[in-house]
Amino acid sequence: MKKAEKKALVTGDVIIVGVDIAKKKHWARIYNP
Repeated sequence: MKKAEKKALVTGDVIIVGVDIAKKKHWARIYNP
């Protein structure tokens, strides 16, 4: 599934939070269409 197709599945009041936990640095991203 392509990135654009995944984004198209998100409708309404949905917030997606992704967290990448690594050894030295941690990243978080919030996607709210």
